[in-house]
Amino acid sequence: MHLSTVRLNNLPPIRAAYGEQAAYAAQQHLRAAAARHAGMAGDRLRAMLESEPFHFDGQEILLSVSLDRDGIDPAHDIPSPAFRYRRDMQLAVALLQAVRRGTTHFAWRPIASPRDPGAILYHEAQLRRVGEDGVAVDCAAGYAALAGLGLAHRLDRPLLADVIDALAADPLACLSVALSARSLKGQDAGWSDLILRLKRDRGLARRLVIEIVERDPPPAMHDCQPRLRQLQALGVRIAIGRFGTGRASVGQLMALAPDMVKLDGAFMQMAPRSPDHRAQLGHLILLARMVCPTVIVDGVESGRHLQIALDEEMEWMAGALLGRSSLRRDPGLPPPAPAIRALPGGSLRPSTLA
Repeated sequence: MHLSTVRLNNLPPIRAAYGEQAAYAAQQHLRAAAARHAGMAGDRLRAMLESEPFHFDGQEILLSVSLDRDGIDPAHDIPSPAFRYRRDMQLAVALLQAVRRGTTHFAWRPIASPRDPGAILYHEAQLRRVGEDGVAVDCAAGYAALAGLGLAHRLDRPLLADVIDALAADPLACLSVALSARSLKGQDAGWSDLILRLKRDRGLARRLVIEIVERDPPPAMHDCQPRLRQLQALGVRIAIGRFGTGRASVGQLMALAPDMVKLDGAFMQMAPRSPDHRAQLGHLILLARMVCPTVIVDGVESGRHLQIALDEEMEWMAGALLGRSSLRRDPGLPPPAPAIRALPGGSLRPSTLA
């Protein structure tokens, strides 16, 4: 007999957007729904759980659900720490093996102007792998597991090397890669080689954006500051990603002196649903502009989202309205000053891990 742990993937953004009571109610709703459909398993159970609407305070909230087999702590109906560690280790190993086999690749997501989607600031590198059915699968869960184990550096440096290769192959490209703050500290040989390459070709450095996810703990962000200063001195731009969902204070983020801040997409998703959520997004944008003047709003997926971005006088946006992530980087118009005037284009070979 196999048991399944039901995981609410979007619990953090629900908590951030609606509050702790909504997060608790969502978990209770999911637990009750899972009990009603106990006879189901696998994809059928997940589809059923995601299809049932969750209502809170007059709002309808969509749930993102995944299932993990075995390892439930019967006393708390949650995965035990030992199970979570084994599960994360399995996911991390599978991801690194996929990279070594060359079955991973980058998809590219544009960061564009709300007023002219043809003006591209840069393209984000998003790691994908080939699934069992031959369809590209996001590697976010595997990377999160790797980071949770404290081993993100095993993948971060090879990914950064691949992005630098892509920049070298396309002199018009401007690309970004998301790295863990923990991977940016230390003086090991792996970093020394990458820094030396960027020193030798400042043109590569000026077209590179490194994104630090705000969910990294504040101590890690503090420890990576010397590396960030070194990279910025070479011309690399630093972005803070998923702003609004982390534990760092505005002062701590300002100390990083980032060149850009990108808001977590959950806030834009919730903004049209009520005046309170709309005001929350506006407040978050004001906070982000305190950290640095260049702010990117994520989660723009509809005309209504676009109008909100325009109303907030946003310079840059990301989201499905611009199109899904693609293997190709379609050329765009040069972004206005002071952004780097570089046009993405071309494609990338599969990522490789040395």
